[in-house]
Amino acid sequence: MTRLDAPSVAMRPVVAHPNPAQPELRKWAEQAMNAATHAGQAVVLTIPAPVVPEEALLLVKPDALGGLWSSAPASTFSTLGAAHELRAAGAERFEEIQRQAAALWRDWTTVSYGDAAPPTPRLIGGFAFREGGAQDAPWQGFGDAWFVLPRLRYDVAGDTAWLSRAVGRDELGRSGMRAAAVEDLLAVRAALPAVTRGLGQAWPLPTLVGSQPRSDGDWNALVNEIAVGIAAGLFEKVVAARRTVLELSPPPEPVAVLNRLRGGPPGSIRFALRRPGTTFLGATPERLVTQNGGEVRTEALAGSARSGEPGAAARLLSSPKELAEHDFVLQVLLERLSRVCEVTPPRPRPEIHTLRHLLHLRTPVRARRLQPGHVLELVACLHPTPAVGGVPTDVAVRWIEGHEPVARGWYAGPVGWFEPSGDGEFAVALRSGVLQERFAYLYAGAGIVRDSEPPRELDETDLKLATLHDALGVVP
Repeated sequence: MTRLDAPSVAMRPVVAHPNPAQPELRKWAEQAMNAATHAGQAVVLTIPAPVVPEEALLLVKPDALGGLWSSAPASTFSTLGAAHELRAAGAERFEEIQRQAAALWRDWTTVSYGDAAPPTPRLIGGFAFREGGAQDAPWQGFGDAWFVLPRLRYDVAGDTAWLSRAVGRDELGRSGMRAAAVEDLLAVRAALPAVTRGLGQAWPLPTLVGSQPRSDGDWNALVNEIAVGIAAGLFEKVVAARRTVLELSPPPEPVAVLNRLRGGPPGSIRFALRRPGTTFLGATPERLVTQNGGEVRTEALAGSARSGEPGAAARLLSSPKELAEHDFVLQVLLERLSRVCEVTPPRPRPEIHTLRHLLHLRTPVRARRLQPGHVLELVACLHPTPAVGGVPTDVAVRWIEGHEPVARGWYAGPVGWFEPSGDGEFAVALRSGVLQERFAYLYAGAGIVRDSEPPRELDETDLKLATLHDALGVVP
């Protein structure tokens, strides 16, 4: 068991921002709430805020529900609390969340202080890898599908930041609750610079006091069983996943782990979904889909090699096994996307996506919706991709459900956000894990095809786990 030296904590300096006097903001907020009440709607109040690291908001109320999304520079925000929660279960969970959201949005309006357009309300959350797969520890409370309209949301875009407070109709109906909502907004705004100084503290790195032993034999048996299925023609590829459990002392601080995940490779997405006592977080290299107006972006990400070795990129780009695995993913993605989009033909050869520990083959894909629609329609269409399930995907996923020793929960599921317009952004929850009290539950997988070798694929999962090992500050 090895303890790493303390990683440097990435800091963003606090940037001065227009600071309207509190009496002025209170008067403005009262007028906005009066207008919303008259219209019979709830309201999201938005005011300018100092620019700080987005994870600072999570320290303001450490025990509250919270979330974070950072796909900078495109979209960076964090959340606290819940003004409303959406839940769904079963095979229709994507459609049910969309239906619930459509009903919810009708009740809300937004208003911002000053002339700038307010940030659009968003629901943040995600889905389990498969329905019914998040019932056991450490996933209790996450469910098949869970989204939150945050009570507080902090948005950062360059040198501009906004803090929003959702005020429900129950709060608007009582003068004391209206006043408390405004004071909550102002108090959190004032607290952000102070908690940012807390981000600069050297959190004690946990010591690894125990771990679930890695079973090479169990992994080899799993991969060999997949190989038998491939030889029999049941499938061409199955993505096998494994979980490791670390016991740490003191318990890891999720905000510190998120902070250490800063500065990842371009295109990586940091995310977190926090329930009391449990945080699901990660820094995934794989975007599932982004919809902005009619424009759609996604990517095929499959095929891996250890980074840092001379000639690794050239070998990856010429490896028949890795290229075939990548092409499996790309062709299925193009076929599914073409059902609802006009797809721009992708480049003929993949590019190298460089991470700290691994190289991946990646092919960006752009498309345009044939008809207006919701991003959740695309999520339902694309998930699970062959990069996390296999080929044919339905057959591979059924095999996974019957053979993997531990359910994946939300690992490799879609996480992200969406707006009233139906636009949004979702990622595949890779390089991820759950922090719960003194335990870290970490997940990683590898695509098994005809020529896969169990030790090499196991080594690949170790390299993927290293992302969170580094952020935790330990090496098993």
